[in-house]
Amino acid sequence: MSGTPTPPRGRWGRIGGDPDRRPPRRETRLLVVDDSPSARKLLQAILLRLGYTLPELRMATTPDEALRMFVDWRPETVIVDVELRAPAPVGSAGKDPGSERTPRDGIGLATEFLARSPNLRIVLCSATDPGDPRIQGLLADRRAQFVTKPVVASRIQAVLEAPGAGPRPAALDD
Repeated sequence: MSGTPTPPRGRWGRIGGDPDRRPPRRETRLLVVDDSPSARKLLQAILLRLGYTLPELRMATTPDEALRMFVDWRPETVIVDVELRAPAPVGSAGKDPGSERTPRDGIGLATEFLARSPNLRIVLCSATDPGDPRIQGLLADRRAQFVTKPVVASRIQAVLEAPGAGPRPAALDD
């Protein structure tokens, strides 16, 4: 038995940081769109640790679900999995009333969101190279930023807390 007491591992100490100090509460409405349960769980844990709360933090698993949430709830920030895929809807079900067809992937969804909301901030998440021309096209819009998967808390925090455009991909992935 060691003479050094083990520090308590409360709710906030379990993930890291000071177990006696809660993170500041964040009032920003944030939508996470990812079809991977493990990626959603990881992002939710990181975002809760950063001070986002469940009323302001919502999760979607498909482009259709994300579009419905976006229209009804109007998030200020959306984190989108670039590789997000969804099967084509059967018949007209799943189509958004405001568009001819629902985007079928993460890049199409991010493009649709940016077109609908001038003040929206988009964070693209991907394990693929951010040099893809479609990703670069979105990043040309200074409201879109990129984070490499697997997501690391310090990287997502830097993007979410940066004023305006925030860090570019090269700064995040060094």
